[in-house]
Amino acid sequence: MENVINIRLALEQIGAGYQFGGSVTAGTQEVWDAVIWEDKRPKPSWADVCAAHASAVQSGLFAALRSARDTRLASTDKILLPDYPISADALPLVKAYRAALRDLPDAPGAPWDGGGTSTPWPTAPNAASSTASTSQADQPCA
Repeated sequence: MENVINIRLALEQIGAGYQFGGSVTAGTQEVWDAVIWEDKRPKPSWADVCAAHASAVQSGLFAALRSARDTRLASTDKILLPDYPISADALPLVKAYRAALRDLPDAPGAPWDGGGTSTPWPTAPNAASSTASTSQADQPCA
């Protein structure tokens, strides 16, 4: 099977503003070889283009993983406020969860699928059930 890549993404990874003629939509080596190179800089080899594409895809997956991780961290920010009603037993669990989230991008195998279903997310503690008391905002109207 022929290697199909996003050539434009790869060229952006290598450098900006390359000048060339022809379509690169198909993303194959045959298409790349047929490109009319109009730039002053030398035309990158197919191997260089493929490596740049892999690097760009990896960077995108890491960005998506960090974004999904940051959303999960933000959802627990309020729990660390000094006036948040959380038990002394639950607070270390929340802190450990947040630490695991912060460490996730450095874990072996990262970025997996960029924060999707293949990402081994740490299990969030149930801080709401561990709170010392229920806040007024959490109580239903009578």
